[in-house]
Amino acid sequence: MLHLKRINHHKYELDKRGTYCLSFNRFERLNREQKKLGLIVDEQSIFVTKNARNLMTMVFVIEELQDNDQIVIKLDGNAASGKTTLAQQLSMIYEMNVIHMDDFFKKPEIDQTTAYGKYATNIDFNKMNQSVVKPFLSKDKICYRPFDFKTHSHVGEVRLPYKKYLLIEGAYSMHPSLKIDAGLTVFYGIGKYKQIKRIYDRNGFKRLRMFLKKWIKNENAYHKALETQSSATVVLKA
Repeated sequence: MLHLKRINHHKYELDKRGTYCLSFNRFERLNREQKKLGLIVDEQSIFVTKNARNLMTMVFVIEELQDNDQIVIKLDGNAASGKTTLAQQLSMIYEMNVIHMDDFFKKPEIDQTTAYGKYATNIDFNKMNQSVVKPFLSKDKICYRPFDFKTHSHVGEVRLPYKKYLLIEGAYSMHPSLKIDAGLTVFYGIGKYKQIKRIYDRNGFKRLRMFLKKWIKNENAYHKALETQSSATVVLKA
């Protein structure tokens, strides 16, 4: 368990290895949601459990971006590493819109017009750019119909009011076909055996076979070709 000791109104010290700034509003949200986030918060300290270390790393990095007019975060990485969970946790701390790459699934089709068109062939980047990127940059509301894997169809429209923070999570979120620059790019990795266990526990054996045969293979090829881990601002490990 990590111990962040408060040294003044905004600053916390982590075992004398570094000082981190935290706004009052952020502290209040951490305090309010501490049980859900895996924290123990009091007026003088923040105790961080093992499962929340990556969360607190993200919080302190995001705090450094507060002066930006708009904040875009791309959270990429390996399957079952915890990207969606981390995104949900961050949305409890910050007023942000979270966009899931899986919501823009489409029939696989290779884009011959780009150098990396053979990667992420099942993601509708055109739809993302029109319904998410364009309105966000214009500070307008975001509207789209997400893909439902249970019915294999697009379901009811999602309407999101404009917010300063936009977090795009999921594999291929760092793909160059997504036409928006990120102030923060994150690669969330996981070991092979932990990944297999998580997918088996979450999806069962039949889906695990599909992950191993196709999806993980494709994602790993993408990460290698685009060097997503080495180019990311922050690298996390499950």
